[in-house]
Amino acid sequence: MFEGAKHPLENGKNRLQTFSDSDYAADETRRSTTGSVVMMNGGPISWPSVLGKTAAMSTCGAEVNAAAAAAKDALHLRQMLMDLGYTDAAPLRIGEDNAACIAQAESGIMFGRPSTTRFILQQLVVDKQVDFT
Repeated sequence: MFEGAKHPLENGKNRLQTFSDSDYAADETRRSTTGSVVMMNGGPISWPSVLGKTAAMSTCGAEVNAAAAAAKDALHLRQMLMDLGYTDAAPLRIGEDNAACIAQAESGIMFGRPSTTRFILQQLVVDKQVDFT
């Protein structure tokens, strides 16, 4: 038993760790499967995996879609934790393995229609709500 019902990895910060990944056009419809896992104190608390609604034009595009979905999921979870009294003002860290995706998100150059996934991810990085590991 853990004293005080406290998780052994709990350090008082309740820091979220987010990892995202995607395949590129592996489905017979040429759509990509995107997935992410949000972890807190060493354990998963959210792990969506979905077949994309549209076909990505490149591996980078598929990874951007996955990273944006992961960021949105993690932001919602962080807001819920803040509403419950847990605070962590540090930017969300997303584990991403695609250098082109990271470079596009961190470039700060806004391009495309404002409703595009790429724009959303870039805006989160510019606003210092998200960074990459």
